[in-house]
Amino acid sequence: MLGLEYFLPPQRASPSLMTTVTPSASASSTPVIKSTTPTVEYTLADLDDPKTGFPALANEIRKLPDFSQDTDQTRKAANQIATLALGSTDPQVREALNIMIRGGTPPQTYAYKVPDWNTEIQALFWLAEQNEIQKDDTIALAIAMSHGIFISLAADDDARNAVYSDINRFLPFLRSVNSYLKEFSWIKPLERYPLEAKLALAWRGNDLGRFGRIYYNLGNPCAGAYEIDWNVPANIHNFYEFKSRPMTSRDYSFDTISIDTLQDMHNWMVSQALFDYNDLTDYIGSTVGLSRGFVEDHTVYPRPRYGPCENWIYVNGERTRPTNINNANYTWQLYKSTGKILGVSDDYNALIDGLIKSVGVPGVSLDFIWGPGTGVPLEESHEVMFFYEGNQNKWFSESISNHLSDAMDVFIFRPPAIQLNYFNFYTPHIYPGYEDRFLPNLYRKIIDVNGNDLNSKLSAGISSSDVYSWFFAPS
Repeated sequence: MLGLEYFLPPQRASPSLMTTVTPSASASSTPVIKSTTPTVEYTLADLDDPKTGFPALANEIRKLPDFSQDTDQTRKAANQIATLALGSTDPQVREALNIMIRGGTPPQTYAYKVPDWNTEIQALFWLAEQNEIQKDDTIALAIAMSHGIFISLAADDDARNAVYSDINRFLPFLRSVNSYLKEFSWIKPLERYPLEAKLALAWRGNDLGRFGRIYYNLGNPCAGAYEIDWNVPANIHNFYEFKSRPMTSRDYSFDTISIDTLQDMHNWMVSQALFDYNDLTDYIGSTVGLSRGFVEDHTVYPRPRYGPCENWIYVNGERTRPTNINNANYTWQLYKSTGKILGVSDDYNALIDGLIKSVGVPGVSLDFIWGPGTGVPLEESHEVMFFYEGNQNKWFSESISNHLSDAMDVFIFRPPAIQLNYFNFYTPHIYPGYEDRFLPNLYRKIIDVNGNDLNSKLSAGISSSDVYSWFFAPS
């Protein structure tokens, strides 16, 4: 049984394990396609067959703007997607494609124009243009499923090109991590993970809702001005904004962990001898424990004054609050340059998510908030990692240690495979009057639970089937 008390692994490393996982170069080069590549129509004809094909998938491909470009790349992409769908022996392939067909088209409810085609199928198409899609390639499907929303929200070609480049570097990276993990017989390879674990591994945005944390600028904070500008969040590039405005390339790069950061983290994690264990339970516990211990040992907790003269920091030249930054790239570079990390649980959870992801451990954020009458300040909350352990096929969490006898609401982040209603708002029942502060479909909600009872459930583990239903339930 995987416990909730972790220990740091020994600080030693075997030279034979100091392998560098190298993602592919930028996906700007066009692969060489032989002239015998099947035509797009022939490929779609196979998918169109109502008995042996996949007509719904063919319809989604036809809607893509990419499909109108009859080039070697588009013919290759269509052929590979058809081969993936029709030649699969893993039921997860058809399962994932059906989820993408159901959830991958953004609703036309934004304040700006969004695509009216399936952006998750489009992400898969982009991967198939630049990579050889393998038989039963559920890793590619998970990347496409988790990145479609960034295409949906993209403001322009710069933002779309950033997503295109990243997913075509991320797939080789995860494949390399998977090959590395296969050297250890006690680690389940990534392709054997359940679908919801693959989705969590492929999601690069951590908790983009920042657990409802959106603070607004106070005009000129140090001049005594106290007028709030409700149009300019103080914690920059907040996911809330993209309901009313599109996501720029700068937003996207701020809100996602980069492939370069993941590569750097992977090399660091391997150097800590994480693989000097005999079974998966030790590996998972030590990976999360090392990450948590590392972060807590190096965190500087800011004590901002929430008033007219609040403390500010600058990230990439932009002024923001010193908490709820949710930028693993910034936090990782800050540690490398200063030996310190700035923020609160939301910030260092983003870093932990990146560290464990870099060595193949899926996880999402688990947030909890206490109710009135508990002696806990209004809106006080905390965030830990909720992660998958393959041997038991269950999800576990780090233990919750505060106010265990008090009632709390729990929010488990849901990566956006189902885009419909993803931005709908919800007000926690324990805080009536706080409208438009929490996003329901970003989270699976567990309402009004006792902390001790919750710890018991998390210690016993949550089944893969339960988490699957949380991630993929209709919105």
